[in-house]
Amino acid sequence: MQAKLGTLSLHLRADLFEAATECMPNLVIGFLQDGRIIYANKATLLRLGYKQKQLKGMSIRDICPEISVDNWRLLWLDIRQNKSIQLSAKFHTQGRGLIDIDSTATYISSNARGLGFICGRDSIPATNNVQVIDNRASQLEQIITERTHQLNETKNALEKEIIKNNTVIEKYKNLSKRYKLFFNSSNDAIIVTRVYNSTVNGRIIHEVNDRACRALGYTREELIGRSTADIHPPEDWTSMLPSMGVHLIKDRHVVFESTHMTKLGKRIPVEISSHLFTLQGMRMGFSVVRDITMRKMSEQALLQSLEQEKLLRNELEESMSKRIEFTRALVHELKTPLTPLMGASGALTDRVDTEPLISLARCIRKSSESLNKRIQELLDFSKGEIGLLKLNRVSVDPVQLIQEVCEYVQPLAKSKNIKMQAAIRGNLPRIWADEERLTQILLNLTDNAFKFTPSKGSITISVETVSDQLVFKVTDTGKGMSEEKQRSLFNKDKTYAFTDKDIQSGLQLGLTLCRMLVELHGGKIQVSSRLGEGFEVMFSIPVLAPSK
Repeated sequence: MQAKLGTLSLHLRADLFEAATECMPNLVIGFLQDGRIIYANKATLLRLGYKQKQLKGMSIRDICPEISVDNWRLLWLDIRQNKSIQLSAKFHTQGRGLIDIDSTATYISSNARGLGFICGRDSIPATNNVQVIDNRASQLEQIITERTHQLNETKNALEKEIIKNNTVIEKYKNLSKRYKLFFNSSNDAIIVTRVYNSTVNGRIIHEVNDRACRALGYTREELIGRSTADIHPPEDWTSMLPSMGVHLIKDRHVVFESTHMTKLGKRIPVEISSHLFTLQGMRMGFSVVRDITMRKMSEQALLQSLEQEKLLRNELEESMSKRIEFTRALVHELKTPLTPLMGASGALTDRVDTEPLISLARCIRKSSESLNKRIQELLDFSKGEIGLLKLNRVSVDPVQLIQEVCEYVQPLAKSKNIKMQAAIRGNLPRIWADEERLTQILLNLTDNAFKFTPSKGSITISVETVSDQLVFKVTDTGKGMSEEKQRSLFNKDKTYAFTDKDIQSGLQLGLTLCRMLVELHGGKIQVSSRLGEGFEVMFSIPVLAPSK
C-alpha cells in the first residue's frame, strides 16, 4: 500500500511540474547527447510552429542552423562539464524564418545517459508572454483532467503492473526532475501561489524557483507557506495587493508594477505578470516576476534630463526675451537722435548752394540714411533669430518687381558708371510672397554688387522658372571672392577683413538677413564666384497658391 501511495505522490508532483512547465511563457526543449529532441513544451510549439511529433524526429541542429556537427560535440562537452551555460542563437521556425533565442542549456544525468534541456525566450514583448499564458489557461483544466484520469487508471491497474513498478517509478522521477529543471532554469523569478481570495493575505506561496530565492534572499522552505504580502512593502497592503487580487480572480490574468522586499529589507522594483489557473480543484496563481531596476533607473535619468532641458529652455527663452528687449531699446536709442539728423541733413542739402557745403550736406544725409538702414536690418535680424519676423504674403508679379528695383537703383548706377540691366526669361507666374521683403532682398544684393563692381562694369538681375520655383539671380562683374570667404559669407559670427571699407560695411549682416528672409519664404540662397571673375547670388522662391 505504501508503494502505491508513493507512486501516486510521485505522479502528482510530476503533474504539478508538468503543468507549471506547460503554462510557462519560456521555450523549453529537452534533448539527448546526440542532439535528438525528446520533449518540447507548448510555448515552444507555438513559437516555432512545429508539432510535437515533428520536433521529436528532429535534432537540435535541425532547428538551430548555427550549430554544426563539430560545434555540437564541443557544445555538449561544455554543457556536460559546466552543468549549465548561457546560449544565444537563431532558431528555425515553421515557415516564419529565423528568430533570436536567449536561453540556458542545462545537463542532468538520467539512467546512466546524459540529458540536456534548453529553457529560453525570444524578443516577444512581455505582453505577448501574458497572451501565451492566457491561451494556455483554457486548455490547462482539460490537461489536468486528462492527467488525473490517467492517474486513476494507473492506480486501478497498479496491482497488475507490479512487475513494471520500478520502471514506472523511475520514469516519473526523471519526469519530475525534468520539469523541476525547466522551472528553475527561468531567467525570471517564478512564484506559484494558492489563491484563496482577493484580500491582502489571500494568496499563499506554494512553490518558487531558484531565481526567486536568489532575488529575495530566502530559502525555498522560508518562502513556501508565506503570504505574498510578506514580500511586499506595507504601503502596498491596503490598496495595490487587494486591487490586483480582484483583477486576477475576475480577469484571470493581470500585469502590474510593484516593489518586492528582500529578507534584508532591500526594495526591488518589479513587473509582475500573474495568471490564474485551476489545478486539482484548487485555484492557483502563476506569477512571472521581472526585476526592472535598470528600467526604473533609465526612466529616472530620462525624467532628470527632461527637467534639465526644461530649465535650460526657460533660461534660453528668458535670455532671448532680454535680448530682443535690449535690441528694441538699442534701436530706439539710436533712432531717436538719428531722425532729426536725417531731417536736418535733408533740409541742409536743399538750402546750401556752394561747395564744399553741398558735398558735406550730401555726405551727412547719405551716411544717416545708411545708418538708419543698418539699424532696421539689426532689428529685423534680431526678430528673425527668435522667430518674431513674419511675412505678409500677397500675390506678386516678379517682372514688375524686378523692373521697379532696377529703376530705383538706376541713379546710383549712373553715378558709378555701371550698367544696370534686367533679364526676364520666359513667361513667369505670379508668386505668393511678401513683396516688401523680396524688394529688401534684391536691394541688399544689388547694394553689395555696387560695392564690388568697378566703374564701367555691369550688374544684372535675372529671374526664371525652374520646376516649381522662381530663381532670382544678381550677377556682377566685380572682383569676385575666394571659396574660403564664400563658405562663411552668410555667417554673422565671422567677418573677413576686406580691403575696401565700403565693401565691409553692412555686408555680413545684410547677407545673413537675406538668407533668413529667403528661408522664411521656403527657399534657398547660394553664391557662386571666383577671384577676378565676378560674383553671383542666386535664391529661389516657391511658386505657392494662397492657403484657403
